[in-house]
Amino acid sequence: STGVLISKDQFMISAGRDRVVRYWDLQQPQKSFRISNTSPNTIFTYNAYKDEKYKEVVFEELIEFEEEDYANLNDKQNSATIESSTSQLKKNGSHDAKSVHQDIITDLKAIEYPQNMLLTSSRNGIVKV
Repeated sequence: STGVLISKDQFMISAGRDRVVRYWDLQQPQKSFRISNTSPNTIFTYNAYKDEKYKEVVFEELIEFEEEDYANLNDKQNSATIESSTSQLKKNGSHDAKSVHQDIITDLKAIEYPQNMLLTSSRNGIVKV
């Protein structure tokens, strides 16, 4: 991550090189989600576990595939784009490429006045609210 905001024991917001802003729910990790999503046709699941070796809690985002995705994987010319029927059903609205950063997110800030806002900036100089 290149930027992190933390609300002690409540949530964490992270952003980074993959151009994605994530909201991590520290109390209920399965309720975590992507604020900005570069993969709108993919379903993600969220998990947390304690790493016994390093005595740390690890939060992870996993890509969820349907069984037919694996069967169709070899049929795709571009295997980086895999869509599942479930993700199409859960997709709400169309994906707007302008809503996500086109370069690495370098910073994020929270602003409380005049209303709560999250600002992100990217390496190419674009700032998004």
